[in-house]
Amino acid sequence: MAEPVARVLQRPTKGFFFDGARYRRGRRRVHFIVEFNSDDDVPRITTGWVTIRDYYKFDGHHQIFFKYLGTNQFQIIPTEEPITPDLFPTWHTQLRALRKAVTFTINMAEDPESVPYLKLPQDMGEYLWNTGLDEIYIVGTIREQHKCELTYQMDPFEVTISRGWREVVGINGFKVGDRLLFNTSNIYENHMFYVRSCN
Repeated sequence: MAEPVARVLQRPTKGFFFDGARYRRGRRRVHFIVEFNSDDDVPRITTGWVTIRDYYKFDGHHQIFFKYLGTNQFQIIPTEEPITPDLFPTWHTQLRALRKAVTFTINMAEDPESVPYLKLPQDMGEYLWNTGLDEIYIVGTIREQHKCELTYQMDPFEVTISRGWREVVGINGFKVGDRLLFNTSNIYENHMFYVRSCN
């Protein structure tokens, strides 16, 4: 009978062995020794997780299956494509049921020539943090799409649109003092925000 991963991970042991074989890509068998946080409610891999993440080049959210092989050994079965938090299983601790269509207003206070990023207001920053996205696409008044990077800082909490923002401003003619309206109809479908000046 199959046992929940959390129950298996609760057994006394120094570490857990993960067999990271990926036969479809022809990679050799690799092994990872990891540690578990011993938390019944939110079981987490602690020591060793960064090594696994770097090896598989996980960027963003990925669905990963662990097949229990016995004697504290698991086979890692990762999916190839990343997923967004709205597709997480209902039991997942990070499930985020966010509104897909939202609108935010921002006053552009700084010149992107000297400050090449846009600091977002708290509500927009929290919304984007909860999407789990690292990049968004911005479409301005001339309807040209630009990929922009999101930067997150935790203490104090701050979210900025960094790489790509200067180009968005330049090509759309936004200027300091403009009141910008950002809206999206489905952030998870295309990761796209439309922005226009309300001045």
